[in-house]
Parts: sequence; structure tokens; C-alpha cells
Amino acid sequence: MMPQKVYYAERSSGAAHPLVSKSARGTGSGARLKGRAALARVLESQRKVGRQRALADSARKEGPPKRTPRSALTREELNRIRRERYRTHAAEINRRRHEQRRAHAAEINLKKRSGARSMRPK
Repeated sequence: MMPQKVYYAERSSGAAHPLVSKSARGTGSGARLKGRAALARVLESQRKVGRQRALADSARKEGPPKRTPRSALTREELNRIRRERYRTHAAEINRRRHEQRRAHAAEINLKKRSGARSMRPK
């Protein structure tokens, strides 16, 4: 059994690892002993798997672009993103604020009244 770290290292880099080469050699040598037809079948199946792997890898690499890190953005870009996010979520934010205000109206009003008293001149 090939260790997973070796298998995935070989898959991601594309370069053959010595352990992978040894394990792949076993199927071809066994088929060679059985005859040319068996070897041809094994080689064709290996080519088919290789094509499928190449298609899957190219599809993975062509996937969605990676996000730009925030540290690489300018202040204007960060502000633009923040404003866009606020516009898209404004209704939800306002709804939550109203619910919180209704739920805690007595406490909020009490704090406002006590704050106003402390600010009065004596």
C-alpha cells in the first residue's frame, strides 16, 4: 500500500515519485508475463486513467479564481466592498436593530433618561 502523502504529492506535482513508479510497474510486468494482449489492455487502461486524471486536474485548475487577500486591497477598495456589503444586507440589519430596540425598549429608555439627568447643570 502506497502512503497517501506520497500519492497526493505525486498527483499535485505531476512528477513521478519512486514509490509510485514501483507500484505502477507491477501491473505492467504481470501483464507482460501473460502476453501481448494482456499488456495492451493494461497499457490502454493506464492511458485512460491518465487522460481522466489530466481532465480532472485541468478542470480543478480552471476553477473559480482565488479571492484577493484583504491586505492586498487599497483603502478605497476596502471601503467599496464594505459599502456594497452593507447595501446588500441593509434590510436584514435594520430588521435586527428594530427587533432589538423593541425587545429592550424599557432598558434603553431608562439609560437615556439617567444619562440626561447626569448631564443637567446643578
